Amino acid sequence: MFKSNCVKKLRFVILFIVLLVCIISGCSINFLKNDDSSYSKDDYPVNIQGTKINTQPSKVIVLSDSLADVVVSLGYEDQLIAKTEECDQSEIKLLENVGSKNNISIEKIKEINPDLIIDSGNLNDSQIQDLKNININVMNFDMAKNRVELEELYSELGSIFAGAKTGYNKGLKVINNIMLTLDDINRIIPTTDSSITACYIYEDGSFATGNMMSGKLIKLAGMLNIGEGDEDGEIDTEILNISNPDYIFYSNKYDINEIKGKIGLVEAVKNNNLYEMEDNLMLRQGESMIDAVSFMVEKVFPELAKNNSSSNYEEKNNSSTDVIEASNELPMSLSKNLVFGDANDSVLQMEKRLDELNYMPTKPNGTFDDKTVRAIKDFQFINNMVTTGQADENTLRILFSDYAIVRPDPARTK
Repeated sequence: MFKSNCVKKLRFVILFIVLLVCIISGCSINFLKNDDSSYSKDDYPVNIQGTKINTQPSKVIVLSDSLADVVVSLGYEDQLIAKTEECDQSEIKLLENVGSKNNISIEKIKEINPDLIIDSGNLNDSQIQDLKNININVMNFDMAKNRVELEELYSELGSIFAGAKTGYNKGLKVINNIMLTLDDINRIIPTTDSSITACYIYEDGSFATGNMMSGKLIKLAGMLNIGEGDEDGEIDTEILNISNPDYIFYSNKYDINEIKGKIGLVEAVKNNNLYEMEDNLMLRQGESMIDAVSFMVEKVFPELAKNNSSSNYEEKNNSSTDVIEASNELPMSLSKNLVFGDANDSVLQMEKRLDELNYMPTKPNGTFDDKTVRAIKDFQFINNMVTTGQADENTLRILFSDYAIVRPDPARTK
């Protein structure tokens, strides 16, 4: 009995010493802290753009809607505490605003006292110095112009939010998955005998040119960008007339009538191939790039967007009576009315099926959120359906059929 008590006391002393050492050294104890994060002890400190970040930031202000798009794509939106009005992504729309990008409230920022600010040049040097004087660092990131710069942007932002190893690798994985999706879309575009030409006009009348990522999105959508040989958004309207684009895409904030009189009867105007796009699609460099390419492809190649899945499905099913019976029925436990915001077993079942077919960018969690919408849109596009992002009965029927097309490049590493 005495020996048993001594052993118990000895174990307690050892455990106490271990706990004390861990507390003093700052290490984490998994059985005391329910933390399933995969952060490495080598993640921090991290040096980005000459700024040393010692610990993972939990209070970050984002002043650029494009950077906000990237942060959301990375899945680190929980670490954002405030934003500018232009950052209207659904995941962060309820965050506190610090003004618009053209009228940022420095006083509001000081009240919030963030760990860090990420920006794309909206603050001037005087404002940055003012914030730096009270130990608030501002980090500026330019718009990426190509895939290499996108990888750099994502890996740097990932490193800020989750460290030099975990965040860096996550950043590369996320942007590679986005680019794989864009490549998937590009691969199914039909070949044509002659090049299809197009251009994109921004709100201020500038164009998507060859040294801009938006110019490359036009190419990924299967068209030749007439601004390929130009730089920094500048295209002469005379060149526009000579180039005679087949399609003109433009920002919903741009008045297309301003240019109609200047470019004459080019093919796009003559055939009414003028398409207004949400301004954000060509200005943001998160998953919005996928939406931008999908939009252009659906307008130029309507045969890909045509909802012909039902006829294809029935045609394939006609080859086997057994397959018809098995494939036409949805799982009995699955609700036929799944909508954005739902959180239930039916959503989880749908997400697991999407994940099985390589479409889910994140692990299924049973919540119909933006990641689920992204997966459904990718599934609909690759399976020749209208890309609504809605889980209507027809989409679910094809999703759970034997003829659902597996995404060639998985949306995430499993």
